[in-house]
Amino acid sequence: MGADLVTIEDQIETDWIVNNVPYAHNSWIGLWQDHNDASYDESSGAHPGGWRWVHGKLVSYTNWDSDEPNDEPNNTAVDEERACLRSSGNWNDLPATGAGGSQQAL
Repeated sequence: MGADLVTIEDQIETDWIVNNVPYAHNSWIGLWQDHNDASYDESSGAHPGGWRWVHGKLVSYTNWDSDEPNDEPNNTAVDEERACLRSSGNWNDLPATGAGGSQQAL
C-alpha cells in the first residue's frame, strides 16, 4: 500500500487537520531539511534553512512552534531534519529516527 505524507500550505489546512484528524498529534508531515539546498547554512545557527516539501514544491507557508526549528542545540549527535505536527497545529523539527516521542505518518 502506497501513501504520501501530508503537505500543509496554509492556516486553513492546518486548522482542518487539527480539527478533523484524531491522530494528528505528534505526526510526521512531509517537510524535511535538505542539507544540499542552497539556503541551508549550518553556520547561521539554529535556523539553517533548506526546508522543502517531499513533493519538491517550495515552502511558502510555515507554522513552526516558538523557537522552532531549533535543531536541538543541546544534541549535537543527531540532526533534526524532519517535521512533525503538534496538537496545537504548530510544527516541531525532530530527528528522522523519531527520537523525542512516538511519531506516526500523517
